[in-house]
Amino acid sequence: MTNLLLPDVNGTTALQWLLGDPNAGVSNPLPSNFIPSGAEVITFGVSGGATTVYVSSLTPFGAGQTILIDSEYMLVTGVNVGGGYLNVTRGTNNSSIATHNIGTPIYVSQVVMLYNNAGVLEVRDASGNFLVGWRANLVGGSLNGVVIGGTTPAAVTGTSLKIASGGQGPIDFFDAAGVATHKWGRYLYDGGETVAGGGWVWQTMTDAGAYVADLNAMLQSNGYLGMGTLTPVCMIDAVGTIRATSQTVPTSGAGAELYNHIGTAHLLGYDRGGGVVFAVDIDGLTLNLKTGSLGAVTVGGKMTVKPGTSTGTAALGGAIFDHVSAVSNTGTGDTTLWSDTVPANAVASNGDMVHAVYSLIGAANGNNKNIAIYLDGLLVFRSTNTTTIGSAIVQVWYEYIGGTTVNIWGFMLINNAVQTFHSNGTAWTPSLAHTVELHAQGGASGDVTAETGKVYWQSAA
Repeated sequence: MTNLLLPDVNGTTALQWLLGDPNAGVSNPLPSNFIPSGAEVITFGVSGGATTVYVSSLTPFGAGQTILIDSEYMLVTGVNVGGGYLNVTRGTNNSSIATHNIGTPIYVSQVVMLYNNAGVLEVRDASGNFLVGWRANLVGGSLNGVVIGGTTPAAVTGTSLKIASGGQGPIDFFDAAGVATHKWGRYLYDGGETVAGGGWVWQTMTDAGAYVADLNAMLQSNGYLGMGTLTPVCMIDAVGTIRATSQTVPTSGAGAELYNHIGTAHLLGYDRGGGVVFAVDIDGLTLNLKTGSLGAVTVGGKMTVKPGTSTGTAALGGAIFDHVSAVSNTGTGDTTLWSDTVPANAVASNGDMVHAVYSLIGAANGNNKNIAIYLDGLLVFRSTNTTTIGSAIVQVWYEYIGGTTVNIWGFMLINNAVQTFHSNGTAWTPSLAHTVELHAQGGASGDVTAETGKVYWQSAA
């Protein structure tokens, strides 16, 4: 470490600072005031007696500048734009003139001057201009605050760090390579030029080096958080999908929680402090539940139904089988027209029910005809034979009553004559699938035709 005594710009006061060597521990270090120019020696290289240096780019260079090639210092006396070379004085700073190969990098000097301006440490160039727009307040020889940005940065007041540039003050982030393909980013505060009301903005850059117009995230002064938008209008406003992949259980508070747990997505209204689950409303013109071809919608309780202005509570239920293609009996024997299998455990609580409705017609002939209801291949009821079935309506209910039995009842309306049936205690094992069937029999094929049918499932109230 070396001691550096910084006199006041007016030569009246002095402050002592300790400056570390930036090249400590580095093999063959560069002088600390030389930086890469980005240009290289080209064409014929530089022989020991040459006073011109052909370079890959003239942009970093100017007359009066000191450059460093290998270990030789040279003074640039002129820049020949048409010829693409530098005029130089060789071997300055007591360095030895040497031959340099094509492709050797060129380093340029950067003069940085530190000023102690009445207790404010300033960084300026050789002409006294703010080199990087940087100054720091010093109180009693210690750092009290830093200002970065602007050509004449103001003193620090009431803060440790002040950044100002173009009215926004961005902080740019990039990797050591410093290339656009490495996705630079910046963090800035917009005081209202683009963000209404002002807010913090995070932006990324394109591969071409331009900042992306749509930001990654932004927190406005009103507390709104926008992701993909500069103008959030609620606490979280996102352009795109919001996904929860796991669950972190809150320890207190109440509210709506969205999370994923053991492969299942959840939307929960819960008071963590009181241990109370509360209502969750999902509002929309229609509510579509899509579960895929192999999925199911499971409701663990009753549903509140609000048709129009009335309010009531009803158990969930709906159609589980549809028949819209007509089918007729075959030959003179008993024919199964439709067979529907109710899934296992669908009818397992007292009051769970299956309800089937069928519409049939008969051929206009003198053959005897009848209609029958079966459960798991066993006859429940068969209508009396009739030679005329103009039209028929059949309805049947299967209601679970506990244990391993169901009650079955229904009616057949044939030619405006009603035939009813009722069967108590018919065998039914809840854990097994069960098949409900519609049969018909006639004197010839086509005597009885089932036109439409529907099977409903209804949970217990």
